[in-house]
Amino acid sequence: GLLHDPYLVQNRNFPLSAPIKEDNLILTKKGLFQKIFIHGPLPKYFKNYSQHFTLKKAKVLIALSHHERDLLSRITDRTDIEIIPHWMDRKMGTVPSGTVPNFSKRPLILFVGQLKYRRGFDIAVKVLAILKRENFLATLIIVTNNTDRKKELLNLADREGVAQSIVLKENVSEEEKFFLYKQADIYLSPTRYEGFGVTFLEAMASGCPVVTSDIPVVREIVEDEKTGLLARLED
Repeated sequence: GLLHDPYLVQNRNFPLSAPIKEDNLILTKKGLFQKIFIHGPLPKYFKNYSQHFTLKKAKVLIALSHHERDLLSRITDRTDIEIIPHWMDRKMGTVPSGTVPNFSKRPLILFVGQLKYRRGFDIAVKVLAILKRENFLATLIIVTNNTDRKKELLNLADREGVAQSIVLKENVSEEEKFFLYKQADIYLSPTRYEGFGVTFLEAMASGCPVVTSDIPVVREIVEDEKTGLLARLED
């Protein structure tokens, strides 16, 4: 996703919270020389140019979404941008017969993603706390292969009084992941940004209802009240 680029956003964890810095990329030698002439030969300008000049030089650009294509077009003034979204075979959502037991504490809310604020794990925990205050008990299963913010997750769960209602599963197999999609009552993704969002396809292929953020790219996959439910960002 383009908004993983630190040259384009002020904060990679909250990329949509501030205007995108579309003019910050150095795409041409002329642009590089202008920066050097004004500010001097700073290493950051050479790094910026080396990472982005191919946006102008490449024979074709491929975007994952309409949102990404439109942003690329504005940045590069190119119109020859192909959209090839991610996909998945629905058969991948088929769960083989196994020995993983059913969960007894219902309903099950499933979160799949990195423990980064960009993915909104903190919002998921706060949702669980709101439900608890409303006397609506639920279990939040968090599946992740990235534990950067594990300590912050556990501390937040303790502060919100829901630590006993969270099941953290790290580095699960594809089979177990799809088993959890099948078991879950809701797939919750309070994401702050997606380059595409393969997990929505995984949930849909598994027959798991999707609740997620109403943000660019996501709304190209999830149509509100038809293929899922969309909520305001940060709500």
